[in-house]
Order: sequence, then structure tokens, then C-alpha cells
Amino acid sequence: MWACQPFNPGHLKSHADLLLDGLAEAGGDWGLVIAPHPAQNTDALTALVKRDGGPPVAVADPGSERGAPFAGADAQ
Repeated sequence: MWACQPFNPGHLKSHADLLLDGLAEAGGDWGLVIAPHPAQNTDALTALVKRDGGPPVAVADPGSERGAPFAGADAQ
């Protein structure tokens, strides 16, 4: 899970690229859930979800409780 801060789209993309490249090289069945900051425009995160190949990416509902994105997780 990546609890991101409300950065500009370019800064978010550079962070996401780093995280997703690391997950891709880690092997296994990894994915990324992005928990947006309440002040973040979730449209800025949409481009991060639409990547060709690599680990799956999902954006948590900004209105969800903190632990809600982990409800269906297969890891601890």
C-alpha cells in the first residue's frame, strides 16, 4: 500500500514508477494499492493505474476508512 501525499502529477508519477519497478523486480504476485490523501485529486492517480504490464494497481476510495483497503489482502 502506498499512502501518497497530494503532490503534483509529475511527482506522483516518478514515485509510482519507482514503486512499480521495484515490485516488478521483486518477483511473486505483488500489486499496489494507492491510498490517496484526502486533499489529492484522484484524477491525478488515474494515469498511474493505466500502465501496460507490470504489477496490478488499484486506487482506494478516498472516503474509505484507513484499514478498508486491506480487507481483501492476501498478505500481512
